[in-house]
Amino acid sequence: MLSLKVPEMAVLESGLRKALAGAARFLPQLTRRAEAALIADHQPITGTGSLNGHGAAFWLKVAVAPNHSPEALDPVEFVDRADELARRFFADEPFYVEYSGSAELRLVAGTPPELSRPGTTHMLRIFPNGLVMLQWVLQATPIPCSEPGVELSLDEIVAVLHRMYELAHSPQFAGTHRRRRLVRHRLDWRVGLSSSITGERGPIFWRSLTSSARLPDRAKHRQNPHCPFDGYAAGAMNDRKLTDSVGLTFKPALQALFISSGYSGKITEAVAGALETPALDTSSPGTAKPEITAD
Repeated sequence: MLSLKVPEMAVLESGLRKALAGAARFLPQLTRRAEAALIADHQPITGTGSLNGHGAAFWLKVAVAPNHSPEALDPVEFVDRADELARRFFADEPFYVEYSGSAELRLVAGTPPELSRPGTTHMLRIFPNGLVMLQWVLQATPIPCSEPGVELSLDEIVAVLHRMYELAHSPQFAGTHRRRRLVRHRLDWRVGLSSSITGERGPIFWRSLTSSARLPDRAKHRQNPHCPFDGYAAGAMNDRKLTDSVGLTFKPALQALFISSGYSGKITEAVAGALETPALDTSSPGTAKPEITAD
């Protein structure tokens, strides 16, 4: 089979759209079916909502979806397949179902709390259109200074990216939706990070990152971090090849994270070093206990 480069595929899709637009006046129903089968619409990934939420803890949000609207599974089959995917993600660690239905499964790490405190545990959400979203609670270490702030671990962030990459390339992920036969199969990704949480005296921002790899040369001073509504480098995170490595997949998002958070100086090298570092062991996604949370 011939392998087309991305620019060539873009030209081909543009030509297909023009041809289908012309045919739509005469055969509208057939045209809609042909467009669904041939052209990536990127609809599933639009269900992520805001990736820069403010809550009780610092969240890393990672979402992945097929780059086209797949055919829907029977609701019973979807619920069963989603449960298999959740078991793959949580492995031998405890988790419980917070919500289950034909439109979504929402699963939370740990055991059901006596008094629920939303946003303080890892959460996995699985949708019938192929979208899977992870909300991971990051460990946050207070920075001793006059201005409230915390430090986050880049190693932990990268480890979670590795884990979601493995999940997205598993047969359990593919089993939650039925891909269309002719469309060019790619994955759309989104990555976001909470800029702050709300404390008794106002917002508490994360101020710095720790890493076993080299960080960019210069860090910001008194600049609040920022995460766009749709995550870091959202446009560049579309249409990632299934054969792309972890480094190729998440390079745009991690570069944008550094830039949006005030870092500069050899960012490309820092991103490459971070993504090449062996991932931390995140095989135990039990309830996280951040050292600082909203009161």
